[in-house]
Amino acid sequence: MKQLNIQIEDDQHEWLRQKAFRERVSMAQVVREIINKSMKEERLMKKATFRVPEMERTDLLEVDPSSQSLRPQTPYLELDLTSPDNAIHIDTYCQIDGTPISVWHGVVRRYYLSPKTNAEALTTDINAGVFDDLFQRIVDGSEVEWNGSNYVARLNEDAREAEEELEKLLEDYVDESIGLWDAGEWLQDSSDEDLGVTAASTDDELAKKARELEEEARAEGAIVVWLEDELKERRQALRESMTT
Repeated sequence: MKQLNIQIEDDQHEWLRQKAFRERVSMAQVVREIINKSMKEERLMKKATFRVPEMERTDLLEVDPSSQSLRPQTPYLELDLTSPDNAIHIDTYCQIDGTPISVWHGVVRRYYLSPKTNAEALTTDINAGVFDDLFQRIVDGSEVEWNGSNYVARLNEDAREAEEELEKLLEDYVDESIGLWDAGEWLQDSSDEDLGVTAASTDDELAKKARELEEEARAEGAIVVWLEDELKERRQALRESMTT
């Protein structure tokens, strides 16, 4: 093992010291683990042929504005058979959105995901090359033909089997701790006092509190909607109680 003498800033030294103390290891071991992790991530990044932007855990859980009830949009992963430089795309669509003609004819392969898909885990694994073999088998086993009216994709047996394997693998990224909540339900066990809501609370104070609650909920895997409206309703109820 080779020695490495380097100079670091005081705050970096203190961070290393505290981390080593918490984990009950030496500072040298902390440094080695950081380097090993960085090397592994670099190797994985180089390996991946198909890549997507990194996402946070709940990024695929979005409210469907076209629905009259509180429901999530439908997430999906797409593989474009004709675009090798930008083949993979992850997004969501609303209830009223139509199906693009490229998807209808299979030129763009669309695989539907659960709204509770852990987007962070999925995108991390895609960018680590976990799906490369399946994606490549689908691309290699496909043929796009002009049928006189539209370009249409055909898959051979291996490509179809790869799609079945892919769809099954995508199910492993469902995270049941992720959920979409109405603010009233999410805060039903929290009192006005707990939330810091009073009859004198200003709009700016309630807006700030709503943002804080949203971030706290997101950290727990919950997307909570209408938080600011809920806080304002509570304030109004407190004001009305003072006049009765």
